Amino acid sequence: MEKSVADIFEEYAQTGEQGSFSIENVSEEGLSKVSLIAHQARKKESEIEDTEKLLKKLKSEHHKIVTENLPDIMAELNMTGMTLNDGSSISVIPTVGCHISQANKEQAHSWLRENGYGDIIKSDVSVSFRKGEDGKRADFIELAEAQGQSITTKESVHPSTLKAWVKEEVIQQGKEVPVDLFGVYSGQKAVISKNKRG
Repeated sequence: MEKSVADIFEEYAQTGEQGSFSIENVSEEGLSKVSLIAHQARKKESEIEDTEKLLKKLKSEHHKIVTENLPDIMAELNMTGMTLNDGSSISVIPTVGCHISQANKEQAHSWLRENGYGDIIKSDVSVSFRKGEDGKRADFIELAEAQGQSITTKESVHPSTLKAWVKEEVIQQGKEVPVDLFGVYSGQKAVISKNKRG
């Protein structure tokens, strides 16, 4: 009796750990089906990679259009907005961007803490426990250090949190922050609203 793919994987699940699963027990047609499905999976992986690359490219092109091309041409024409024939509208608004580079990370975090903004820094602490040590997680830092466990601490400021902070402190309240340290830049962005009628 010919085995289905489900039968093959069921047998593997039951016997794989003991190493008693043998490909010799599978019919040539069954192996052919497995091979076909594996090729389909590989093809889909390739399609996903290509689609992700295309999406990245499209996002980059769109970003350039709305942050450079449209604002530049509208500035040349001394325009801040207009309504298109289809009823949608374009308006150019000021925008701010920021980014903490890896090179500036330690210094930027120190500046935030020293100036009372340490609460926007997100801190993740990871500890590696051996199998069967689940009960030690309650006081994991103290226990890990006492037992020589390795601790990894990762700190970061979420990009949207950083952007909101820059808008609040710099734009709205006019406070000075080290723009180079936080990669702060300002620019223009074209916002295109959809036609509400259609």
